[in-house]
Amino acid sequence: PDTPYVAGRRLGEYFVGSLMGTPGTPDMVAEAIWQAISADDPELRHLVGDDAVRLAGRRREITDEEWINRHSDPDDDRHRAWMSDMSGVQVNALPS
Repeated sequence: PDTPYVAGRRLGEYFVGSLMGTPGTPDMVAEAIWQAISADDPELRHLVGDDAVRLAGRRREITDEEWINRHSDPDDDRHRAWMSDMSGVQVNALPS
């Protein structure tokens, strides 16, 4: 990685990939917002879209240490492949 902002760039790559696939619809997002603001006992996270559900499920399968180590991997291609596998979203490098 040639920038001190590797995590931000990688997050951007993931979000661009998620929008290129089949992202959650505006109605799904609106429903999640409604659930969040109207709940008597609000939850911390409201998953919207298949990629979010898959990623959250896969996240529970690994330890915190593995999650941190995977995101700290200096090899961008290996990180993209891992995130693609974890989320079901095709993660590619952003154009320069």
